[in-house]
Amino acid sequence: MHPSVRRRLLVSMAGILILFAATLVAMNSTLLESYYTSMEKRMLKNQAAAIEQIIAGTTDVSELDERFEQLERRHSLTISIIGPDGNPRYFTRMGLLDEPIHLQPSFIPQSTRLQPKSPNLTVLSTEQLQDGSVFELQNDQRLDIKYMTIRKIMDDGSALDIRVMLSSIERGAAIASVFTAYAAALGLLVAAVWAVLFSKRFTEPLVQMSDIAGSIAELDFSRKCKILQKDEIGHLGESINDLSEKLSAALEDLKAKNVLLQEELEHERKLDKMRKEFVANVSHELRTPISIIQGYADGLKMNIAANEERRNYYSDVIINETDRMNRLVGDLLELSQYESGGMKLAKSQFDLVDLIVKITGRCFCEKEAETVDLDLPERAEAFADERSIEQVLINYVNNAKEHLKEGGRIRISIGESEDMASWVLRVANDGEPIPESCLPFIWDSFYRADKARSRENGRYGLGLSIVRAIQAMHGRRYGALNLDGKVEFWAEVGKYEEEA
Repeated sequence: MHPSVRRRLLVSMAGILILFAATLVAMNSTLLESYYTSMEKRMLKNQAAAIEQIIAGTTDVSELDERFEQLERRHSLTISIIGPDGNPRYFTRMGLLDEPIHLQPSFIPQSTRLQPKSPNLTVLSTEQLQDGSVFELQNDQRLDIKYMTIRKIMDDGSALDIRVMLSSIERGAAIASVFTAYAAALGLLVAAVWAVLFSKRFTEPLVQMSDIAGSIAELDFSRKCKILQKDEIGHLGESINDLSEKLSAALEDLKAKNVLLQEELEHERKLDKMRKEFVANVSHELRTPISIIQGYADGLKMNIAANEERRNYYSDVIINETDRMNRLVGDLLELSQYESGGMKLAKSQFDLVDLIVKITGRCFCEKEAETVDLDLPERAEAFADERSIEQVLINYVNNAKEHLKEGGRIRISIGESEDMASWVLRVANDGEPIPESCLPFIWDSFYRADKARSRENGRYGLGLSIVRAIQAMHGRRYGALNLDGKVEFWAEVGKYEEEA
């Protein structure tokens, strides 16, 4: 398993912090003392120049003492000035007395100028400056103390000797090194805690993005990155969210298109099945009348009919079968035109009541009209293709007549739909109910629930298919119901007010 980004970041930050702390401690241990020494050299050089300016600008002895004492106490210095004649002009020992000790000339011989003032002082190193000054590193063997001294001949010929103890420098460097070590350890601890928190905060969005990217790879687009910062990581999170949304939209679009494709394929399969069934049904329906026509035509040709009456009978059979075939072909052409869109609707305003009265007068003789009940309003202004609605009504009426039981009645009525937007044309007849298993299929071409009576009545099962096609073109509903001792067929017809 590869190390995580958080672990690598934490290790890198810890390594940098440890390297920094180790470098700081090492520099304190090796360079701090040298740096202090260099700074002390500069301080001694500056103080020597300051003393020369004080001597040149001050004549009052008490003021000189006070100024020198200030320098000594401020910088922990020991100052001595030997005149050109070898006599001391100023001398002090820091730490022995609060006040400087002014010595008589007889105490310091001439030979002490620019020389160590004690046989216990050993010069460890000497550095000659360009202005003639001399830096000396001295060691007091008796007291085991190291000094840094600048010795300089001033403009009046006096010898200036300024001394500072190096033990304070070494002690300060040691203390600083120890303090730095402790500070580095504490800093490392604080930095480690900070590094842990920072690495967690820094990598948490990355870990979240990684998890969300994995979810996207699994086609789960529900999770989104939380954008808490406006930097490159925030922009990356926004890009992942945008990518997730676009992929989700593309996938949904692909699913929708796949569903449509499946539906189209299923529709094509159904159409292919319907075409095959249609061809089979047409072939079957045409085979019988053609066989009959051929048989009786052969009989006439062979003079089987012995008299005029028989020849007329043969001719009538041929004519009847030809009429049936003509009706079948006409229905097929009409159905084909409706289903293919070849038949264009010519919608207009008309009175549905007048149309029903006209159709019933044409379809029923006087005796049959006595079995028809009309439940119609005074007017029913409709807006539709009048010729098509007439065909719907004729098919419903013919269907009701053919299935009317003996002594039964036919009822034709007009009502309104629940939304009051359409007229509802209803044709009901007393008779045997349609089996519930057959109701969904009665609108299919060549489907006949009562197959025994279909052939002898000259029916081919196309009437209700034509109704279905006409209603589909109008965008209106239709259906059939089994009522108490009745069968009712209904169809919606658009109102004039809605369509106008």
